[in-house]
Amino acid sequence: MKVLSILLLFTNAVACFADTIVYRGTICGWGDPSNLNQVLCKGLNPIDSCPPGFLRQQLEGNVAYCYKNSTTIEKDGAPLGTLCGGLARSIEPNCLLKEFVTCFEDLSNELIYEIFELLDFHHVYQAFYSLNTRFYNLIVNSTVPIDINLSSISKSTFHRYNKDVILPNKHRIHSLHLSNPCLYDDISSPIHILSQFLRLETLSLNNIESKHLEYLLPTLVSLSCLSSLSITSNDIIRNKTSIYYQIVRLPALKYCSLSLKRSNSGEPLLLTANEYSLIEHLIIKHDITTNELYNLLSHVPQLRRLYVSDISSSWRKVIKTSVFILPYLTHISLDLNSIYFNAFEEMMIDIFNQVQVLHISIRFIYNEMYDNANRWEQLILSHMPNLRIFDIQYDNITTDNHNGNQVISNTTSDNFTSSFWIKRQSFFTQQYFQEQNRNRTIFYSTDPYRRKHYTLYNNIYQTTCLNSKETHLKSVQQLKIQNDKETINCKYYFPNATTLTLQNKLSRTYNLISVNLSRVIPLKQLTKLVIESNPISLTKLIELLHCTPHIHTLVLKSMSLYGETHLKSVQNLKIQNDKETINCKYYFPNATTLTLQNKLSRTYNFISVNLSRVIPLKQLTKLVIESNPISLTKLIELLRCTPHIHTLVLKSMSLYGINYNSIQQNQSFQLVSNTNTITNVTCNGECTLEKLQILVALFPRIQHLTIKPHTKNLESCTRFLVEKTNRNTNHLCSLCLLTTAKNWLTRLNTLIASETLLDDYMLKMIDWHLYLWW
Repeated sequence: MKVLSILLLFTNAVACFADTIVYRGTICGWGDPSNLNQVLCKGLNPIDSCPPGFLRQQLEGNVAYCYKNSTTIEKDGAPLGTLCGGLARSIEPNCLLKEFVTCFEDLSNELIYEIFELLDFHHVYQAFYSLNTRFYNLIVNSTVPIDINLSSISKSTFHRYNKDVILPNKHRIHSLHLSNPCLYDDISSPIHILSQFLRLETLSLNNIESKHLEYLLPTLVSLSCLSSLSITSNDIIRNKTSIYYQIVRLPALKYCSLSLKRSNSGEPLLLTANEYSLIEHLIIKHDITTNELYNLLSHVPQLRRLYVSDISSSWRKVIKTSVFILPYLTHISLDLNSIYFNAFEEMMIDIFNQVQVLHISIRFIYNEMYDNANRWEQLILSHMPNLRIFDIQYDNITTDNHNGNQVISNTTSDNFTSSFWIKRQSFFTQQYFQEQNRNRTIFYSTDPYRRKHYTLYNNIYQTTCLNSKETHLKSVQQLKIQNDKETINCKYYFPNATTLTLQNKLSRTYNLISVNLSRVIPLKQLTKLVIESNPISLTKLIELLHCTPHIHTLVLKSMSLYGETHLKSVQNLKIQNDKETINCKYYFPNATTLTLQNKLSRTYNFISVNLSRVIPLKQLTKLVIESNPISLTKLIELLRCTPHIHTLVLKSMSLYGINYNSIQQNQSFQLVSNTNTITNVTCNGECTLEKLQILVALFPRIQHLTIKPHTKNLESCTRFLVEKTNRNTNHLCSLCLLTTAKNWLTRLNTLIASETLLDDYMLKMIDWHLYLWW
């Protein structure tokens, strides 16, 4: 496996060649902004520059490498070259041209096939299908199973991929993932021939409409290997019964995850067919009534694990089907936000009595029975004989008023200290705190604590600990500390937490980090740090980062920094107020994403001096500007300093005093237009035709555009974008129109058809957003 990981670098180098000139000579170094471990070429990062005697090739996503200037560009018949730096990654950081040299094409077919299995098959196709005869045959004549992911692909690329790979290899396809809502409507989409994918084992259907789902599910019955199915709908499912029925008919299904949008038209009819499924793991991420759940579970007798995100009481009287048993159901996780204890208790007695592991979460249900220890004892002793793990979290709003030093006593939760719970090694804690002028109480299991999130609250009075003992909460991955004073006497430790959020103002004492904070969390293990206190001093931040050397994502609400240090692990930087950069001595050498909030300064120094002090602008690949609005002049100024941006998100853009014809003569505008590599643009503010003309002139390599046009500009904007004579939109293949009206779909269809603007396209509306794909 280690060898394959090292050789993966070679594959990455070749995988970028399909859409660019293929250099088959000596490659030195490999620079990828998404990877912190860059492969240097004689000490230089190819993202920035190459040493003498080497040329630099830049690929999509700011990936770059250096190559010998004697390299040929011929694809076939060219002398075999070498890759230098791949093995060196795990031995020493610099590329040694005379050592560790190998050639990808010298590898055996068996080893290349193993490498292919580690890659997205679409990337394999793009890189190797047309490279030469050997790789073509390796792909075409292979029996290796194929995983198809069509989540992000243009219409023209899909048709080529479909013709060359999907259709000829239906017998090899092992898994299929779809999420593009337009692809379901395409006549050549794989969903229309899924019954021919006889070896398909895993199917994921995201953003699918109910009409497609109802058509598709009956065709899956013939798939004898389909064992995993995931469905996420993007519109309301009015007939869930039909969906459930088709799913339980699938002959080999073992895993099923459903997220179906709710309907307000009442409860669906119940399943009456005598069909039974082999499903062992069922996940329901939509709301479901007790009637629905009873009925559905009666058709899955092999069920072993169940998760339901929201169970609610039925509107009509509970209709129980004939008595059924779920003998293998041992693990249950339920979120109860709309059901009282009596209904829950009845459900546990009827169908969940074999459970061994029970996780339940109750939120904002005023029903005192959920924290009644005696009621739980009776239920467990009488009807849950196999229960090994009882994990509960009950989050509720209280009306009690208490002073800050009061200790709560004689609460109903005190009953959880009885011998019954002690013998079962079940321990609980109760926390009380104030939030938005209301009191909240959270009662939860602690030994062990099994949830991924935990918050140390700013208690309004002392926490009541029931059978509490110092313990390790091993399941917690994200820890939020509302008040750092809560760490002083904290008895809990979070050994597996990787994300830490600090709220409110931090203590000024050094003990917060060196003693108190390190008592509750292994600081060296953290990879993400969120500081919501306002502001944090440079001294405190450096102190914290000194103890957290593996942080790669840092989010600051505000900075007050005096000192200088390099945060090499940070990849995403958000600046809430650009004035904070003026005296900032902090530097983020590996950041690739920058978000600018609030209104930007008008001075040129913000970009040319202040911003460049804290971040290497030429390294950025994504820019998000949330200030409202940003002037075109300021945007051009910023883009001149960030030539490798490929994704741009604008809240709004101001064209005050700007003329479309005159701005194109501006030297700065021309420079940015000719050199930027931006392919994905989102403009959330209202977009006029003139603004659109300026955008595409500024970004002539754009592929995906999201805008919010005014209704009167709909036809003119669309015509402008898809006209074949528009050289600035030659690469554009998808358009998303935000917050549209119902008649926009008809208007655009009429426009495109009447003027023959597009030959092959897909147009559809989802949740008031209109998608055009061509």
